[in-house]
Amino acid sequence: MLAQRVYADKGDLDHAIADYDQAIALKPDFADVYYNRGNTYAVKGDLDHAVADYDQAIALKPDYAEAYVNRGAAYDEKGDLARAIADFDQAIALKPDFGPAYYNRGLAYVQAGEKDKAIADFTKVLDLSTGPQLRQKAEEELQALRVR
Repeated sequence: MLAQRVYADKGDLDHAIADYDQAIALKPDFADVYYNRGNTYAVKGDLDHAVADYDQAIALKPDYAEAYVNRGAAYDEKGDLARAIADFDQAIALKPDFGPAYYNRGLAYVQAGEKDKAIADFTKVLDLSTGPQLRQKAEEELQALRVR
């Protein structure tokens, strides 16, 4: 999968997808390949294909919290907040200390007009030992919500 990531890092997304296609042909039961191809489709803006790949990754590995978060983010981008929030909920159920799930669910709650729930999720991100970038983004979201 290193070659696919190199292509993706260089912006050659179509080449990366083609390599993921080959990897899937060789090992069709490897959830990570579908997940990574889904991420590449998402970067490319092809959310339907991204969701389909996250679906397959989850079918192969039902406890794949990261795939639920990324599928939720794709649903969020497509404007399907109910499905996005359901995926973030599932990721949290699988991995209760997973900061990105709370952060993304908080963003979906903001869009849904659920300010109190968004604040709770962004606060949870700060309570968890997450990386500094995610903490900063959560702090910025909380500040924006307090201004509103």
